[in-house]
Amino acid sequence: GTATSAMDVSSILTATQSPDAAIRQPAEQQIESAKASNMVRPPILFILFALFASSFSPLFVALFSPPRRRLNSLSQPLFMQLMATELANEVQQQVVRQAAGIQLKNCIVASGAELAQQKAAMWLQTGTAERGQIKQTILGCLASQQSTARHTAAQVVAAIGVIELPQNQWPDLIQGLVNNVTTSGNDPLRQSSLEALGYICEEIETAALEPQSNLILTAVVHGMRKDETNLDVRLAGTTALLNALDFVRANFETQNERDYIMQTVCEATQCERKEVKVAAYECIVQIAELYYDKLPQYMDALYQLTCGSIHKATMEQEEDDVGQQAVEFWTTVCDEELEINEDMEEARLAHTEPERTSHRFVQQGLQSLVPLLLEAMCKQEEEAEDDAWNMAMAASTCLAKIAQTVCDEVVAHVMPFIDKHINSPDWRRREASTLAFGSILEGPSANILQQYMPGAIEAVIRKMADPSIAVKDTAAWTIGRICEFRGDAILPQHLQMMMRAPEDPQGEGALLVGLKDYPRVATNVCWALHKLADQLEDARDAATNGLSPLFVTIARALLD
Repeated sequence: GTATSAMDVSSILTATQSPDAAIRQPAEQQIESAKASNMVRPPILFILFALFASSFSPLFVALFSPPRRRLNSLSQPLFMQLMATELANEVQQQVVRQAAGIQLKNCIVASGAELAQQKAAMWLQTGTAERGQIKQTILGCLASQQSTARHTAAQVVAAIGVIELPQNQWPDLIQGLVNNVTTSGNDPLRQSSLEALGYICEEIETAALEPQSNLILTAVVHGMRKDETNLDVRLAGTTALLNALDFVRANFETQNERDYIMQTVCEATQCERKEVKVAAYECIVQIAELYYDKLPQYMDALYQLTCGSIHKATMEQEEDDVGQQAVEFWTTVCDEELEINEDMEEARLAHTEPERTSHRFVQQGLQSLVPLLLEAMCKQEEEAEDDAWNMAMAASTCLAKIAQTVCDEVVAHVMPFIDKHINSPDWRRREASTLAFGSILEGPSANILQQYMPGAIEAVIRKMADPSIAVKDTAAWTIGRICEFRGDAILPQHLQMMMRAPEDPQGEGALLVGLKDYPRVATNVCWALHKLADQLEDARDAATNGLSPLFVTIARALLD
């Protein structure tokens, strides 16, 4: 009737994006009903067609009008074709195209494994001709002038590819996407084709793409090369490489191919667009993890690039994201070398040859890298969110990993910084030096640290009274680290400084005062007390231990 014809596909899709639940929910229910009808009750499709037909071209109506073609269960997913056609409609409003794309994706992909398998099976049961029609519509949308539409199309192409390629279906997909990148000359199409390749690599099992890894690599490197003038294409290529790195092991075994990949990635770190630089460094981080053993001949260049980017990020706030990834490269190298060191120790104990050998990159870079990290740790944000990741946090995490990797050697590079800045008038330098001390407590031997411990512990306890919340917060964390890794260095006078009763003539202990401070400070104080108690676990059955005289005071403070 009149009401039915008025509710065309555009208005329903637009309504699904409404912030008003009274408008949105009925539209979503109509969409869900249409999807269910499409798959289960074929006659309802005729109603759906009548509902949506006014939005489509005469050709589409001619092809799909019910009298011309009877529909049967799973033979023609009309709903998906309707959504694909709306997504590819260049004269349609962006909000409608976006909503159509979301609905189409939701027909194919799901976050849960079981539901994803059901949707994949449902797609594969659909007739070959009908699937082909949807795929052609979506492939055409890759060249859309509207960026959101082609981005969504790339996701849908990839989602279908991930289902079909392992079944040896859609055999010309990868070659077609590669041709789009290397020969089309159409920048929007090149960008979205690279996105689709990247999404496929991200989601698919490695074995399904190995025969075509050379093809994919050709397209990806073509898109990210230095003389690529369209930076959207270059970003898509660099991001696609990040997802494809697992597939190119054979290429990394061949020196000239490996050289070309590394040269292209390193050049991308110097691109004028920040997003490309970040993506290039993300590739380098992944290469360090996947191909550590291939790094020696590239380390001089990587050392210069990463140190340069870390230094630049300490000078220019807008380079923070790039600097974080450059730091992450060294954190990843530490992880690899830590794992290799453990394997080498196990092999030594078993009197066997280790499978891998450490190239000791971290040790070789210490002299320049550690001062850069310490300086980066001084770039804290004034009002940082508790869970905000920034350059200062990345640098302190990396320093802690370095301490675990090279152990004793890190101490001489860090202690002069702490001595110089622990009482600085600048709160950032006081906080950074306190954090630096806490970061190097795991790794170096007790013998190397012992000479510094008494004075450093006292200095850190005094920082619990600092005017800066950030310094107090970090001091409480560092006390927890001292309790965890160097509990034997805590002297009776340190316990008194931390946990004197409120009525003590010298004033209440620093940790007890900290329990009444801002929540972020109090949380770390509780953690420090927990770690201190852990240290005394061995004395649990003894009549008394180091905390016994202070137990009532601590318990009262915690209960308060």
